[in-house]
Amino acid sequence: MHRKLPMTAIALAALTLGAGPGAARQGDGLMERARALHRSSPLVDGHNDYPWEVRQRAGLDLDKLDIRQPQPSIMTDIPRLRAGGLGAQFWSVYVPVDFAGASASYQIHYAEKDRFISPDEAAFMEATMGLEDLDVTIHTYPGTEHGFADPESPAYDEEAAAMVLSRATSFLKERL
Repeated sequence: MHRKLPMTAIALAALTLGAGPGAARQGDGLMERARALHRSSPLVDGHNDYPWEVRQRAGLDLDKLDIRQPQPSIMTDIPRLRAGGLGAQFWSVYVPVDFAGASASYQIHYAEKDRFISPDEAAFMEATMGLEDLDVTIHTYPGTEHGFADPESPAYDEEAAAMVLSRATSFLKERL
């Protein structure tokens, strides 16, 4: 399986890790060019462990795991992410919701074998949303598991991930 990395990621990895011949030096201008490229092409992090860590480590008490303070033991360490040039962080999490009175459009993507949402929970949510006559599009990806759209996940499914991106992009273009 081949994955294409954005040029920003390749350039930053080369400049960060390169220590042999041709490695970037402060005086040769490559480092500043790489930083300028990084600033012009914001890096977006597609994984966030904060909700899970608050649940597991802090008993759902936000004060015990305050991300306004450095949190080097978890991935969501905002000061470290800012220092590294992170431009944005995409947060996604399943949360039970009451859709009464909602007027938004919804697109839902399920892994067929997601261990974090049972088929009964998914069916309940779909039925609840349907009862409210909401604009809902639901996609289930056969044979996939939780994390199938994350290239770093062992459950990564390149074809299903591409379909999620295509469907989500079309959905947003149609509605924004």
